[in-house]
Amino acid sequence: MGLNTLQMEIALMKECNFRQNIVVSNVSFGIVRYFYNEGKRCYDELHECDILKVTLTGYATEFEIKVSKSDFKADAKKKHSHDSKFIKQLYYAIPFEMLDFAKENLPYNSGLVYVKNNKVIYDINAPVRNDAFKWTQDELFKLARLGTMRISTLKSALAKNI
Repeated sequence: MGLNTLQMEIALMKECNFRQNIVVSNVSFGIVRYFYNEGKRCYDELHECDILKVTLTGYATEFEIKVSKSDFKADAKKKHSHDSKFIKQLYYAIPFEMLDFAKENLPYNSGLVYVKNNKVIYDINAPVRNDAFKWTQDELFKLARLGTMRISTLKSALAKNI
């Protein structure tokens, strides 16, 4: 039997080195940047991310967790297509048992990692988005705040089970 989403999250968060980087799970709102492109005012809003890592250099990597073939296929129907200037690299993260399927169905703009024996293995390197935003201090603060909110929610859920 393959890994569940929580097991995948734990392995990925360790791999992302949360002692050195900002690593937040289940980011879903709150980060928007307005900018000008050829004189026209535009904006980009960060979409929902299963695991988001921002390094000391200020650039983000997204890990999209998929634990079933149907979940992997359904991802192609998402409106945002994981397309955001907030993300420099996108990786799909899967249990080892899904490796062959994922390789056959991997979107062109992404890399692939799998988890086997609680270790994250990089199988296909993600392309680098050259126009990715470097995160501002304000955006990093918002992300850290969202991460803190996740901790509070998790501890409340755990307290109910004690």
